[in-house]
Amino acid sequence: MTCFVSFSHYQRLALRRLVDVSMGVITPLSEQLTKPLPNAIVLATLQELSTGADKLLPKGTRLVVSVRGDETQEQLEYLKSSDATMIFHDLPYTEEKVGRVQAARRLFEYLSEHCLDFPVIHHIHFPKGTHRDDLVIGAGTNAGALLVDGLGDGILLEAPDQDFDFLRNTSFNLLQGCRMRNTKTVGIMRVPNSAEKSLKEVMEEIMGDHEMMDFAFVDDDVDGGWMISQ
Repeated sequence: MTCFVSFSHYQRLALRRLVDVSMGVITPLSEQLTKPLPNAIVLATLQELSTGADKLLPKGTRLVVSVRGDETQEQLEYLKSSDATMIFHDLPYTEEKVGRVQAARRLFEYLSEHCLDFPVIHHIHFPKGTHRDDLVIGAGTNAGALLVDGLGDGILLEAPDQDFDFLRNTSFNLLQGCRMRNTKTVGIMRVPNSAEKSLKEVMEEIMGDHEMMDFAFVDDDVDGGWMISQ
């Protein structure tokens, strides 16, 4: 799991603890050069790569490169010499001159043509005041359409006035809808002669008096029983 932050001094101890428990902490290049956080993942833009600023980092530092997708071919060439762990496709949500989906497709076309196998994360930062419904629709329109086509490896949603659980659930639901995240098996329960019963009868027999149990999915027959997932 990864936490994307720009931190102040009093947060550094908490961030160190996150790193200690294998939470990936991503910090901007400028922060890492002035106030290094051990083992943090560093976020740099293509422009910063062009200046060679990333060469000032200790050897072995993991690097994430933020790419808009509308850069010139010359600017994109810096990806060839980059030892990036992953790429963030990050075009401002309020950008009006360039379409986000079109910019992303251009980026993926460039990566494919030059055999660059970087994982790409769709990073969408929604402006303050974005309604929840608009956020869900925006994420689906701008990232879901690409993920369905196999373009991208994940999604990172940011919204300053939305709670973490909502953003996490929206992200997971979007990945699941794009067939990029499978449901987790909770248990396998056997019901005698289940093949001769309707799905409703099988569920009622499994659940019994546990009316408060909430199962989101019932998969196909598994060796004579039903596999329940949520």
